[in-house]
Amino acid sequence: MIRAQQRGIPPAALQVLIDFGSERRRGGASELFMDKEARALARRALGECLYRRIAGKSMPMSSSPTMAAS
Repeated sequence: MIRAQQRGIPPAALQVLIDFGSERRRGGASELFMDKEARALARRALGECLYRRIAGKSMPMSSSPTMAAS
């Protein structure tokens, strides 16, 4: 947990890694990662918008305006 804080990994992203990812030992430390299948599962479970927010990816802008001009 401390290393995640040092690396600036948000708690929500860490929780998604724990819930959907895999763990392997590397050099005496645990490494969490998500393969393609785990990312797809997380995306389905969380929904596209929340998944992208946690993953740090921006949503594509819609071509149609969603707010009326004031």
